[in-house]
Amino acid sequence: MNKKTIEHYLDKYKTGLLDDILPFWIKHAIDWEDGGFTFCLDRDGTVIDTDKGVWQTGRFTWMILTLYNEVEKREDWLKIGKHGIEFLEKQCYNEQGKMYFIVDKKGDPLRMRRYVYSESFAAIAYAAYFRATGIERYREKAREAFESFQRYNNTPGLIPSKYTAYRLSRGMGVPMIGIVTAQELRLNLDDESYTIQINSWIQEIKKYFMNHKYRAVMETVGPEGEFIDHFDGRTLNPGHALEGAWFILREAMHQAHDPELVRLCTTMLDWMW
Repeated sequence: MNKKTIEHYLDKYKTGLLDDILPFWIKHAIDWEDGGFTFCLDRDGTVIDTDKGVWQTGRFTWMILTLYNEVEKREDWLKIGKHGIEFLEKQCYNEQGKMYFIVDKKGDPLRMRRYVYSESFAAIAYAAYFRATGIERYREKAREAFESFQRYNNTPGLIPSKYTAYRLSRGMGVPMIGIVTAQELRLNLDDESYTIQINSWIQEIKKYFMNHKYRAVMETVGPEGEFIDHFDGRTLNPGHALEGAWFILREAMHQAHDPELVRLCTTMLDWMW
């Protein structure tokens, strides 16, 4: 792919995002009455379900604030970002500080999941809001959410297992999402200390999930990376693999185009495209 082609697609995707996709969601998704955003929409913007996913709330809030930080300092974008932040803070935590998975239109809790991806997406939203506003407590909110994500994932027994001890496993989701969460905090909080954790998660993916025999990035493996010859172990997730490759490529760029990281991410792309 030559430079001219790359520039064509950059312009195409930028125009599509800013002039087509974003206006649709800004027009139809924002719930000014009850807070947060409504994500279950038909193609014409008709609301087909009013429940609100906490993952999506964090990610949409992060996106609009990232556009504010990186593309244009538009006050309407900042206002929408603040709207999302307020909903996350007021409606998406239980009394113990763990975040819900889904709430209803009013923000009343509907479902709590065992795992803590809501925290990871809230962390990047808080970090982007800190960068946009300079309000110090959102730096701390971002750190707290990320620390909660790490604590739950690193403390045995804190997340109840849904499996017995007869077939233990590990999944790629935590290191993959962990990498990009830490990258966003490093960028928006201006804190290079997150690089240590990023490198650890990259090595986890390289050690446990890169299966050279099958030339595949595994989604679920045994505790030491063993191939699980059952449906769970045979099921691949190319989307996760490509996301992981993208995040590792981003890290290679941050670390002076580290050749080991470039080899790892390009291998993941070659295997899973």
